[in-house]
Amino acid sequence: MKLSQAFINLTVLRLTTAASYYPDWEGGSQTCLSDGAEPLYMTKANLLKDTLEDCCAAYYNSEGANCIVAGGGTPPTGSLEWYVNYEDGKCEQDCPAGTGNCGGYATPADALFADETLCCETKLGYLAVGFCEAESLGNLYAGSGDYYVDYVNGRCVMDCDEATPGCGGIATTAAFTLYADAATCCSEKLGYLNADVCASNSNPASTGTGKYFANVQDSICANDETGTCPTGETCAAATGSEVLYDTIEECCAGSLGWVTADYCVSRSDGTEYSTQWFVDYSNEICGRFLGCAVCIR
Repeated sequence: MKLSQAFINLTVLRLTTAASYYPDWEGGSQTCLSDGAEPLYMTKANLLKDTLEDCCAAYYNSEGANCIVAGGGTPPTGSLEWYVNYEDGKCEQDCPAGTGNCGGYATPADALFADETLCCETKLGYLAVGFCEAESLGNLYAGSGDYYVDYVNGRCVMDCDEATPGCGGIATTAAFTLYADAATCCSEKLGYLNADVCASNSNPASTGTGKYFANVQDSICANDETGTCPTGETCAAATGSEVLYDTIEECCAGSLGWVTADYCVSRSDGTEYSTQWFVDYSNEICGRFLGCAVCIR
């Protein structure tokens, strides 16, 4: 039987291109094949490539690395740079999924970054950077250890697990402005409070400042102390709006100037009476009080 020249030419063409790769568009395998069964139009259109890598790069550019793996080729290392995974709220490395921090191969649409920090800052700016970094590296995040404001309690708390004294809970979003220390946080966020009161409120071990503020209603100075109150003194927690003084005498002079100094001091420190003389206009005499309130004339 005599073969037609067209059949011979096609057979020769198939034999010479059997090792070439073509995109498996019809089979939908998302890779390239080299089984010699490529459609004729691909041969005529010169769509075949010499290597699996060339074929994947040409026809499966967005999934080039996955195409190579699916075609039985050696998985490429990837760039090892970082790209964002919005669904999981973290950044991943451009390398085969399932190893280290690899999230699979990046696509040409993915912006790549040298490290997870740059990726987090650029693409996931709504998250706290430290939290995003930890999530990206697969680490447990214990908080930054910095401070943020707690307006409800008039204090600054540490960015850490709220089960620990002084901690307000872990700040996972960028909505929290963080400060290196409580004093700076108090100054920046709670400037309307007395700085000493804010610092005391922010210290879980503190029971007050131990300083004095005016109790205008009783015309005395009270000690800002909620723990052990000094004998004879009146103690109460300062709200933070009061002026604080180191001593009772300074408090009486500074905030209760209309009250006789000896009276203010003696009523504030628990001595009860000043032993000073006063005018008793009703009896037109001068008198003074001693310990048992006996009037000496």
